[in-house]
Amino acid sequence: TSYQTVLPIYDREHYPLQRAAVLNDLGRTYLNNPLGDRTTMLKKAIECHVEALQLYTPETSPDEWAWTHCYLGDAYKGYSRATADQAHEHYQLSLSMPEAKAPVLYARNRLKELDQPST
Repeated sequence: TSYQTVLPIYDREHYPLQRAAVLNDLGRTYLNNPLGDRTTMLKKAIECHVEALQLYTPETSPDEWAWTHCYLGDAYKGYSRATADQAHEHYQLSLSMPEAKAPVLYARNRLKELDQPST
């Protein structure tokens, strides 16, 4: 993908926020990729979002930090029923940032979906 092409340009030292944004975009691409092995795509998505969280902090980028936790929740939610607790944890973390207004409704809806029994 084009995200993979530009990722080396944005090194952690000089362009941490740009790198984190590209990682999140790449992670969302993996998450939504209908091609290839689903488990592999979800693992790659998780890796991207985990690395993005090493660059975003609640103090410097509260919205991006909260959204990244939502994205991680989505990846864990899609991975397996066994990782539902991890998904729940990341959605809760996104709600713990009062400065981040954008992901609140999204995270609340995802938590409701997790709390519903699977059929």
